[in-house]
Order: sequence, then structure tokens, then C-alpha cells
Amino acid sequence: MNLLELYQTKYTDSVRIYHNETLDLYSITYLHGGVNFADPYIAMARGLVLDKNGNIVLRGFSKFFNYLQLHAEHYKKQYTDEWINEHDNFSSTNVDKKYHAIEKLDGSLVLMGEYKNKAVLSSTSTTNQETDLLSTAYKNLVDKNKDLTERILNYCKETGQTLVFEYVSPMNQVVVKYEKTDYVLIGIVNNHTGAYMSQDDLDSIATEFGFTRPKRYMKTLQDLTTDQRILKNHEGYIVFNEYGNLIKFKTDDWFAGSDQSDLFFGTRLTKKKVFIILDA
Repeated sequence: MNLLELYQTKYTDSVRIYHNETLDLYSITYLHGGVNFADPYIAMARGLVLDKNGNIVLRGFSKFFNYLQLHAEHYKKQYTDEWINEHDNFSSTNVDKKYHAIEKLDGSLVLMGEYKNKAVLSSTSTTNQETDLLSTAYKNLVDKNKDLTERILNYCKETGQTLVFEYVSPMNQVVVKYEKTDYVLIGIVNNHTGAYMSQDDLDSIATEFGFTRPKRYMKTLQDLTTDQRILKNHEGYIVFNEYGNLIKFKTDDWFAGSDQSDLFFGTRLTKKKVFIILDA
């Protein structure tokens, strides 16, 4: 059984499968925030694109969580204490320890890779030019500079990796205001292993291809939680914990601005909230 068949037979209650008939590719996206993210096949279903044989064409970040998000009572009933602490907390008791904090950009996720020698783009739920988001991204990332596109496609084909961008723009405002349109390289993911490229290597790749990168900081846990409370016009940070898992530190100002202050800890789950959960 290949990966596509696995999703089609065993995960119909947890993921949405969208078939792009033109490309004959399948986008796999988890259905909602209540599915079992301890299952790696569900956690990776976020912008995941497969061909008809179940080969991975595009792969983004697996689902990750806000700091201490999983300590809410309804999550404790679903996951073990060990799994929770590995995915929303830090193990170090050293209050002076500093972590590499990466600016979390407030835009839309766009994945880019190669399939049959052509560029393929994906959001969290669909592929290529089927939405305004991807149509605009195609013009900026593919059509704008053919020579650069060819270099990127060769890189993706040779390495078997997906480039992960955050699209920010005055025309795509969620909460944070940006002065100009940009596709910021926020990650590169190995399609086969799911491994994330290091931040230093991402800086090198961004320099090679002419992409911008998020700002990086050194922060203690106290710094991060303080910034959550006081920063304005800033979504927050992303930090790797000691277990190698990503953790989000979203600001109070972002939650207030998006009218999502109870997104993770409240009971009301609107259609808008589901969309933000999928794209956050």
C-alpha cells in the first residue's frame, strides 16, 4: 500500500484529499484541530502533495503548537503527558538558557517544488494556480525570472526537497501590517525524511537564490513570554525545543487583532478559526 492509498483507506475521517485533475496530484490536509496529531501521518498532512503512486511531491512543516497549548484539559485527555511536554514545552530548567527564536511572519504558506521538470506550488489545501494566493505566487516565484526558476527546480530535483515560503503583503493582511510584498524563505523540508534544514543553511540558500529571511534572535524563555504580552504588530516567534520540535509563541496582540483570543483554549470553533488553524 502506497502513501496515497494509506490516506484514502485509513484516514478518511482525519484528512481531506483534494485531486488536481490537471496535474494528477493530490493535496492532503488534516480536517480540523481535533484530529490525532500524535499520528505522524496526520501531523504531516499540512500542504502535503502526492502523485498518483503515493510519492511525495511537496512537503511542508508538520503540525506544531503554541507554547503550553496542549496543557489545556481537553488535550490532556487525548495525549500522554510525555508527548504533550515534548511538543509544547521545554525540558531545560536553566532560566538563563537562550534559544534561537525565529520571527513568525503573519501571512500565507506557499510551498514550491519540482514535478516532471515543472514548478509546482501548494498552499495548505490546494495546488498551483487554483486560488488567487497561488496564482499570484506563480507569477512572482515562477514566471518572473525563468532563469532563477530553472535553478530552483534543479535544486529541488537534485536534493528531493521542498522550499517553504511565507507570503506577506499589504494585499494579504491578516493582522500584522507589512509595507511591501515578499515571499520569505522560512524553511526547506526533505520530502523523504521530513527533516528541516538548519537556519544557517537556509541563510546560505536564501543568499544564493536572492530570497529574504525572517529575523533571528537569541531569547530566554522569560524573554519569549514577556514579548508575547508586550509586542505590537508582531505575530511572535518560532523556536525549536530540546526535542527538536517547533513551538510557536504568538503574541496577545495578534490574537486580539485576529479576534481569535479563544482559538486554542475556548469552546467556540468558527469556520474562520478553522481556516486560521490550518494556515497558522
